[in-house]
Amino acid sequence: MRDVAVIAAGPHAVGTPNHDHVRDYLVDRLQSLGFEAHVQSATGFDNLDGPIAATVANVVGRKTGAHPGPAIVLMAHYDAVPRSYGAGDNAAAVAAILETARALQASPPLQHDVIVVFTDAEEQGLLGAEAFVDLHPWARDAAAVLNFDGRGVDGPVFMFQTSTGNAKLIAALAHGVADARTNSLTGEVYRHLPNSTDLSIWLQRRPDLPALNFAHIDGYPRYHTPLDNLTTLDPRVVQHLGDYALGMTRAFDAGELQSLHGPGDAIYFSAPLLGVMHYRVAWALPLSTLLLAGAGLLLFLAHRRRLATTAGVARSSAGMVAALIMPAVVVFGGWQLVSALHPQYREILQREPYNALWYLLTAASLTVILAVWIQRRAARRATILDALLPPLLLWSVAGLVLSILLPATSYLFAWPLLCAELAAAWWMRALRQGRAPGPAVVLLALPALSLWLPLIQSLESALTAGALPFCALLLSLVLVLLAWVHETLGWWRRPVALLLGVTAVVALVMAERTAEFSAVRKRPDSLVFLIDADAALAWWVSFDHTPDAWNAKSLGTSPDHPDLTRFRLLRADTPLLASPAAQPVDVPPSPVHVVAITPAAPGRRIHFHIDQSGTGEFVALYPEGRATIHDMQINGRKLRDGASGPFGADYLMVPGEDALRYYGVPAEGLDLWFTVESAAPVALRITTAIDGFPRRPDRPGPRPVTYMSKPFVATDMTIVERVIRL
Repeated sequence: MRDVAVIAAGPHAVGTPNHDHVRDYLVDRLQSLGFEAHVQSATGFDNLDGPIAATVANVVGRKTGAHPGPAIVLMAHYDAVPRSYGAGDNAAAVAAILETARALQASPPLQHDVIVVFTDAEEQGLLGAEAFVDLHPWARDAAAVLNFDGRGVDGPVFMFQTSTGNAKLIAALAHGVADARTNSLTGEVYRHLPNSTDLSIWLQRRPDLPALNFAHIDGYPRYHTPLDNLTTLDPRVVQHLGDYALGMTRAFDAGELQSLHGPGDAIYFSAPLLGVMHYRVAWALPLSTLLLAGAGLLLFLAHRRRLATTAGVARSSAGMVAALIMPAVVVFGGWQLVSALHPQYREILQREPYNALWYLLTAASLTVILAVWIQRRAARRATILDALLPPLLLWSVAGLVLSILLPATSYLFAWPLLCAELAAAWWMRALRQGRAPGPAVVLLALPALSLWLPLIQSLESALTAGALPFCALLLSLVLVLLAWVHETLGWWRRPVALLLGVTAVVALVMAERTAEFSAVRKRPDSLVFLIDADAALAWWVSFDHTPDAWNAKSLGTSPDHPDLTRFRLLRADTPLLASPAAQPVDVPPSPVHVVAITPAAPGRRIHFHIDQSGTGEFVALYPEGRATIHDMQINGRKLRDGASGPFGADYLMVPGEDALRYYGVPAEGLDLWFTVESAAPVALRITTAIDGFPRRPDRPGPRPVTYMSKPFVATDMTIVERVIRL
């Protein structure tokens, strides 16, 4: 935590003095821990979200083991987004790796090399990781990679992504970390999300490289905001990150690094008291097939022994469908009402209010009450086996389909279903003996509850409060399977229902009491001073839905919604508020200077020098027409012409799209060369973003204590746009 306090002492985005201070501190710390450490200064490039580049300063260290050569790589990014202190994202991970480096000095001695990489400019597009993987000679020695990141300030740390052929990796995780939280569902889901981390570069370049990805995701409303600071960060996050870093490094170091990849993938999940359970993906289909056969056998025996009827099963099936749908519909309507009553939630671009867990508790309590009530009403003229058989068939069919399409997720259905079938067999045996089974049958519900309840809470954190209806649907799916639990409760059903009702009311009251913004739940807002340098015009611009007490001084109380699409503002898909700025407007000089224009068939070769404009955020170039730009060179790094691939240094300009966005222009400026495939004049729009506002009488003062800068959009900066013709 002492390292976190230094790293997160202030905002430290790329291009700021605090960033350089953190860089130097990390070099000193690694050297003091016996690592050979240096700064890799390079141009990092990413073509995933449009051509993005920066001069990165990766902090790289290496400790030699008894068998030098193949190395274990521990990686985390040390930069933060502008105006965030970056305690959870990502000082916690950096500090955990530093503490791991200290602990590795103790016995047993290292057998393999350990390389520590604190990457730069991750927030701008994984630029530091790209520069290390593509340009640093040590990257070729990597035999296993552990990457650590964060998307919040609290909660458990999950191992949420692996490389392919992960069976041995999961076995090492199960053995090396006592409190590992993981499941193979997250890797399957993450593969389909438009998200990426530094590990994405490794997986794209070297798919067979053994690799694991770790992150915490709770506290999402504070992510990328000034509230990601030392006060809000839960120290247990740092400890959990360290458990993974040290445990996995020791586990890898004790074995043969070359044998970590393959054979095959594993299905895996964390189970209370049991740790990480894992088995081969090849087991998924046979297990699901057996469970489907078991459900069919139970249906056959129940009918043959007159313990279930066709009419009863039909009524229970209808009740099951209603129990699945109605709670989700009610929760959806309730969330729409809450959103309408609290329009301030729209200002939180994470789409997750600070009090989301209270709403989740409310939704979960109502779901249990509704689902059980509907199911029991449908089963009034049915037997317990009538109520059990439809969900058994539903779960077994769904499990079989998942084992074919997404085998990594099949564990969620297989083990709860196995226990439900055992419960049904237990009931069948008890009914044939003319008695009810003992309360011990309830214990068979534990696998369903232990696997699904933490997952539902994690899904809400990952997918935000908009997923509450989906969470209600999943909880209902579990409840219909546990029909025997409702029956076993007997007279306890009424007190439990009353307790759930009280819980729902109390949780909703707590949610409403914490609905307004405060000093600990700050309102995010935004403000930009936008200058059209060619016309000498300016606007105060905001991405907020309504002005607030801070930015209204500049915007006024009734700003317009002008069409500013000709300007390339960040987050252009969000509605804009804008008010013309009072004249006169001081237009800053252009940072872009044309050094040379030379013929280069079939067009011209352009050489720009771009000056630093201050504590800058970025300089961007956009062709106004359909010009094709290629053969780019930035500060001496030649980008490969080719198809635009993910995380690649290939560069092929698509006519009419971005030419380049460059973050953190260094003090000496940068040199840029590119070829324009046109001999005719080309208009190039230059956008310069500079931290802070010009000194003007209509600029706002400091924010009130209940306000903070909004993430994911341009804010607290001056953006100057001009067009040059070449």
